[in-house]
Amino acid sequence: MIEYSTNPSRVSTDTLLNYNLEDFLTLSEQNTYHKKNQSTKLCWALGRLAAKKSIQDYFIKIGLEISLLQIEIDNRPTGVPFFRILPSRSGEWKLVSHIFLSISHCKNWAVANCVPTEEIEGLGVDIEKIRDFSDETIRSFLTTEEYELYLKISDLEKPKFATLYWSIKESFLKALGTGIRTHPRHVSIDQSGTNTFTICFSKLHYTKKPIVFYKLLEGSYIMTNTIIPRPQ
Repeated sequence: MIEYSTNPSRVSTDTLLNYNLEDFLTLSEQNTYHKKNQSTKLCWALGRLAAKKSIQDYFIKIGLEISLLQIEIDNRPTGVPFFRILPSRSGEWKLVSHIFLSISHCKNWAVANCVPTEEIEGLGVDIEKIRDFSDETIRSFLTTEEYELYLKISDLEKPKFATLYWSIKESFLKALGTGIRTHPRHVSIDQSGTNTFTICFSKLHYTKKPIVFYKLLEGSYIMTNTIIPRPQ
């Protein structure tokens, strides 16, 4: 199993209180932050900090220490994040294209992960607050088999089940590179271990075997992390 892929960096609003913006955002990122709507600024900053911590941890593991301000994160037109690093204070920003990066945020939490592209074919993280879904919404994203399983569990467990399955599908579709442009009902889920799941994808004769890990945060948030391994 890939070491880096199973343990996303996570940051809460409490952690963010220990930082000033100029401690971890470059000037360009600060400009982007100030252009955000007031309602989205906090989540955006949380996501950037979580992503930079994940990238920083990765480089430390391979023997390269870089500061948070030597990392600059941007998004492609599709919304997929990517990043540049500044190897030295007097150098030039260099695009890092050989590492996948995925970011997600929800209310008081953000999570992020990065993994070299030679190790996996796709990476996606997601975080969701456990909540109630309407029956119409649940039917819209669960497969027939998943919905039958949902009906069999207790009412107390239904919100967690629905949120978990939504988050798994979201993180997988991020790893696939399509996001929710692909309908989540094309994704079917089987539990393969205590905190792990395997995924089947019904489109394009998909034969790869993504693996999903999940954790509960504060008892009310679900964090999922999907990796698409390269064939052995």
